[in-house]
Amino acid sequence: MRILLLIVFISLIGLSSPAFAQIVAKITLEECQAWAKSNLPLSKQYDLIGKSAEYNLSNASKQYLPMVSLNGQASYQSDVTSLPIDLPNLEIESIDKDQYKVYADIYQPLLNGSHIKTKKQLIEKGRETEEQELEVSLYQIKQRVNQIYFGILLIDLQLEQLEILSEDLSNVLTMSEAAVENGVSTLSNAHLLEAESLNASQKRIQAESQRSTYLNMLAWITGQNIDQKTELVIPENAPNTTDINRPELSLFNLQQSALSIKNKEIDNRWIPNLGIFLQAGYGRPALNFLSNSFDPYYIGGLRLNWNLSNLYSLKNDRNLLAINGLKIENQKETFLFNTQIDLAQNSEEVNKYNALIMESQKLVNLRSEIRKSAEVQLENGMITSLEYIQYLNAEHKANLEMAVYKIQLLLAKYTLSFINGN
Repeated sequence: MRILLLIVFISLIGLSSPAFAQIVAKITLEECQAWAKSNLPLSKQYDLIGKSAEYNLSNASKQYLPMVSLNGQASYQSDVTSLPIDLPNLEIESIDKDQYKVYADIYQPLLNGSHIKTKKQLIEKGRETEEQELEVSLYQIKQRVNQIYFGILLIDLQLEQLEILSEDLSNVLTMSEAAVENGVSTLSNAHLLEAESLNASQKRIQAESQRSTYLNMLAWITGQNIDQKTELVIPENAPNTTDINRPELSLFNLQQSALSIKNKEIDNRWIPNLGIFLQAGYGRPALNFLSNSFDPYYIGGLRLNWNLSNLYSLKNDRNLLAINGLKIENQKETFLFNTQIDLAQNSEEVNKYNALIMESQKLVNLRSEIRKSAEVQLENGMITSLEYIQYLNAEHKANLEMAVYKIQLLLAKYTLSFINGN
């Protein structure tokens, strides 16, 4: 009983571990792209960017609150104010040269609403720009997933063709062995067929090993539990559009809109600073500078500050913004230029594979007829097994090439879609 409980306990631990997580039975290319994007450590920066923007916005909102400062001062001066006359029967006490003061300054701005609004807009635009930069970086993972996914599909086609080849060789080998028994064929012909069957088996082992490597790469990049039994769905034709919708274009637009907000920030420099102030404290002397005792005091009113020195750099600041705008526009034009070149090159790849598939279909039909004819000739002893193997391999090669062209055409179309950003 104790041994049985131990086995059950170990089994429960094993089933709860990641190695025994549910294996994905069927996957699509789009699912793999979405999993890979969310699985990248870089994607966690979305939350960090959002939290950073929240803190910055909260700090900007606090600028509506009054500014408070506490100050203290103790000083000794070489001379103090005194009356240069003597009055009879009147003694005026001299002020001490050591003086002390503790006070609080409170200032409430009245015209800073435009400054704060512009600052919040810059923070929001900065958050959007950072997120779009992250989107540009994450977008590149799509093409990497495409290459791995279609690489597995190509190996699957190779395995499928090898399976067909093995079945054909097995059938012909059975006929050859029967022919040997009947004295129609020699034993060497059967040995040639058996050797070719072993060769096909070796190729299948190599392809299965390569497929396992690619599946491990796909499992690692997507964070999913994928194994040899997982079925990869062959995708349909990718969207065929000529419009460029890459995330880089959105990034350029966000950068341009940020410059317009910075232009408003320059305009805000001309707004004077007007606010209410209050200073309250305790010191010696207080407001009555002739008093030599510690007294409380306060001063309140309006304060105006208008910094006209911003005029010195106004023109240069606007010119710098204009230059930055031209830089962004030039980067956008360069990106579109390079993208158009990539689109033209990849479009030719699509046309090439379409033409190859049409010609391959003709070749497959022809090779199939030749192989069927050779099979009848082999059965009647008119050709050797070596000659038949050549016809069979030629048909197998034609079928494999056409299947590969179809997958490469799909990859070219999805690459075209990746370049377009659709």
